[in-house]
Parts: sequence; C-alpha cells; structure tokens
Amino acid sequence: MKSIYFIALSCIYCYYLNATSIIPAKNIGELIKSAEYITVARLASTDRIETNGKTYTKFNFKIVQNLNYYSDLKNEFSIINFSFSFKGGSFKASSDLEFELDQEYLFFLNKKGNYFIPVTLDFGIFEVKKYKGQEYIVPREHYLDVAQIGNSSLMKLPIYEKNILIKKIQFFKSNKTNWDDKNAEKMSLSSFYPEQRAAPSHCNFLTYQSKPFRWIGFPNSNVNIRYAASGDNSHLTAISDTKNAITETKNAYSGINVTDAGTHNYNPSCIGGSSLTDEFINFINSTYNSYRNILIIYNDPCNELADLINCTGIVAISGVFAISSHVYDGSLWNTAGYGYLLMNNNVGPCVNSYLYKLIVEHELSHSLGFDHITSSTANMNPYCCYTINSLDIACVNYSYSPIVLPLEIESFSIKQEAQTNQLNWKINSQFEYNLELEVAADNRNFKSIYNSNSSNATNTFNDNHENITKYYRLKLKNQDKVTYSQILVSKVNIVNQNINFFYKTNRVIALEADHELNFEDFNIFSIDGSNANNHLNFIQPNKNTLEISFQTIPGIYLIYSKRNQLFQKVFITD
Repeated sequence: MKSIYFIALSCIYCYYLNATSIIPAKNIGELIKSAEYITVARLASTDRIETNGKTYTKFNFKIVQNLNYYSDLKNEFSIINFSFSFKGGSFKASSDLEFELDQEYLFFLNKKGNYFIPVTLDFGIFEVKKYKGQEYIVPREHYLDVAQIGNSSLMKLPIYEKNILIKKIQFFKSNKTNWDDKNAEKMSLSSFYPEQRAAPSHCNFLTYQSKPFRWIGFPNSNVNIRYAASGDNSHLTAISDTKNAITETKNAYSGINVTDAGTHNYNPSCIGGSSLTDEFINFINSTYNSYRNILIIYNDPCNELADLINCTGIVAISGVFAISSHVYDGSLWNTAGYGYLLMNNNVGPCVNSYLYKLIVEHELSHSLGFDHITSSTANMNPYCCYTINSLDIACVNYSYSPIVLPLEIESFSIKQEAQTNQLNWKINSQFEYNLELEVAADNRNFKSIYNSNSSNATNTFNDNHENITKYYRLKLKNQDKVTYSQILVSKVNIVNQNINFFYKTNRVIALEADHELNFEDFNIFSIDGSNANNHLNFIQPNKNTLEISFQTIPGIYLIYSKRNQLFQKVFITD
C-alpha cells in the first residue's frame, strides 16, 4: 500500500512565513491598562472563513465570566489568526494563535472590526487549569517563545488561583492601584503541563517541512470519519468492513476520539485529474461546516491511481491536510484539519473482508498522522496485513495522550560512583501511579530495570555502570496514560591502562597488567561475532595476571576489554 499526504492548499504550492514580535507588558496590571476587554471564555467551535480570496481559521468563544462588562461583548466573540491560505499557496505567521476546544482562557483583548485580538498574542493569554482539585489561571506553556522587544530580562508571568486573580483584576480596575504579585502561587508550569517525552523509537510520523502531523482537541472533540454512500463496486461488504475498521480503531486507541459519522455524497468533478483538490476541502466545509473530517472514497473516481493488474499495484492512498501549526511536546507540529482515504478500483477480487478491514485501519492511521512501523507484527507495518498491537498503540499514546497526568517530576538526577550510577528522583502526586526506571545503551531501545508504585515508592536506585555509557529515563503511568522524564546520560571515562597479551601455549593466552584484572571485565568472541565465554576456562595466578584456556575448536578469536573498550585478536591452534 502506498500512502501519500498533502498539505491543504500549500503542499503543491508555496508556503510563506512571516515573523511576529511584541513589546511585552511588565506585569498583569499593564495588560489590564492596555486592554479594552477582559474576559474568561471557553473555545466552543472553530471554522474557516473566506474574505478577499483568503481563508482564515476563526475561533469562536463562549464567555464564562466578563470582567469589565462592555455592552458590545455579551455572550460570545471570535478571534481569527493571522495565517491564511489562498488559491496560490499559504501564508504562515510565526507564533500565531492556536486554541484547544473546550479549554477556558483569560483574555486581555482589543477589538478590530468584527473580531478581537489579544493585546500581546500568546504573551498575556492565560489558561484555566486544575491541579489537585483547585482551579488556577496559568500562563500558556510557550508564552516566552514569542519574539520580544525592549526587555532582555523579562519577568515571567505568575500563576494564580482563579478566584484570587479575578478579584484582584476587578479591584485593580476599580481602585487604580499599583500592581503587585504578592498573592501569586510559588508554582512552576510543570505542575500543569506534561514533561517533554521521548517518542517510542519505533514510531514514525508523516511530515511536511520537517514537521509531523497531529490533530488537536482530542479527546474532548471528535473527528468524523465518513465513507462514500456508493460503496465499493468490487467489494460488496466494503461499508460494513469500513465500519468495523472505524470501531476497532476507536476502541484500540484511547487517546483519540473518532466517530463513525455515516456516509457522504462527495462526487468530485475530477478537474485536474484528482479528487483531492480544493474541491475536496470546499465540499467538507460547505457540507459539514467543520474541517474535522476524514472522507473515505471508493472506486478511484478520477482514475488517479494505476489500475491493479493481476492483483498487483496500488490498493489505496491516504493522508492528511494541515490547516496551521501548533507546539506539542516542545516541538512544532502541523495541525491536521482534513483526512482522506482513496481506495483503488477493483480491489475486491484481491482481498477478503478481513484484509479489507485491516487495510482501512492501516490507512486511517496514516490519516491520523502516522507513518510505517518496521516491525513485522504492527498494523502500521508497510507489508499487509496485521491487527493493531501494542506497537501501534504506543505511537498513538505518544501523539494523543488524552489527559495531562496529575504528576509532577520535581527532580531526576544521576550521581556516578566508582562502580555504580546512583539514580535519584522525587515525584509529587496525590494520585496513584506506577513508576519504572528504564535504561538503554543506545538512547533508543529502553528496558525496565526497576518498578514501583505510589504506595511503596522509593526515590533512589543503584545500577552497575559496567564501564559503558548508559541512558536512563523514568516512565510514569497513571489512569492508563504514560509520560516520560527527560533522559539522563552516564558517560564512563575510558582508562587506557596497558594490558600485555602473550601465548603461554597454543590454547592458553596470558594477560598481564599493572592493575587488577577480573575475568568479568572481558568477553571473548569468535570471528563470526558469537560469544565464546562458555567454552573457556579462566585461571588467575595473581590479581594482576589472568590466563584464558580455550576449550574450543581452533580459529581466530577476539578478546574484548570492557575497561578499555578495545579488542585484541588471538589465533588458537592445535
């Protein structure tokens, strides 16, 4: 199966970028003075608007609490971002505004035409977050990433209990006092936002301009999956197989929210020889008034795929259109807006219902932003067909963690002793959790070496460093959701102490050094790379001498010193 992905209105054209800079407020009091409107509001919906040949994203907010009671700001208002698409390409403004559905925000706004603009963009937009049952008003996670002018030592915005800050704003507006933050909380953003996590090493993502794709708004908002009402002419059970695929995808991946939204009647005109042009986007916008849709198209209506010949060729293509970008896990991602799956002609004679369902599951994963997994057992393996397994789930759980874990990793450190790496950590949580300490030799293939839970948690573990570089991370699990700490590295200083090798007999090699020798510091390999330690006898006349007796067939062997990380070639004969 071949998977092709597009960027809405930009992949096949040019992508323009503009920079954004602000002069930041010194404190919240300055934001109050600069704003015409101050309100707490929830993002209720998002749609696309067209004006003067440009298409913008419009964010529609419902007011939760109005703090200065202007008559023209009653129950709702809208914000549009600066980025837009047009027939010839796209224009992308850096640090542009993005919001999450159902999230509450504290805004300091000014009005421009029919829309509203935050005074200093992300700097000065606060989010309402819960921590240990209490509501707080918190600066946005990446507010300091906005380019700033005129203040090289910018004071960080504070964190407040929600009720305290609202009362403080109201008092400030009424009494015109000087602003201070003496009632602010001594908390860090890490209490409210997940720690940066490492993506599982086997996961791959669809990318455009080096940015992977991701839908936002899960799990509170859904993505509708719709399939052509005509069905697949070559496969009578195509719709029922598709419905089963959607159900299995939804059940397998707890971090997403996809909905079987029934059939669609998209009938492309095939202008330009493709069903995946602007016409595709316009149909979704005009029919469903929402960009959060994935359409499954059967029978390759525009003949853009080469026909299967003797059941050989392209079965389907699938992918995703981006509408903007956002920050996730410390990196910039393309924001998915539209997905598609295009099934070729005459697929039915080549597959049964079971395989058809698995193909749809595979292609839907592409529409969710995932590329292939090279494991032979994953559904996202490039070679068909396997059921969804733990490898697929791990990738989805990384991209779409349904909740922010109510955990705070206060510290994670490493102290290197003579023979051991001492790992220390401190976890702050009022909830039950499981903890694993993982280690890897290559920063990719981690394995667990210690387990605990919140009821018997300890804060330290000693691991023999074995004279090799090791990578460590913490894995925390709560409510079936997983997050990871940063990765710590212990590097071993290689000591190039001289070891002399000489033949005592044809089958006995003697090692002498000016330091203590231990047989555990050596591995013996045959020339084909297999370990030969089980065929050896180690004799130690004294602490500085080690004799290795080869009880094996003659040949070439390699003696590996873990201490020096060096090989010595020896020849064993009769």
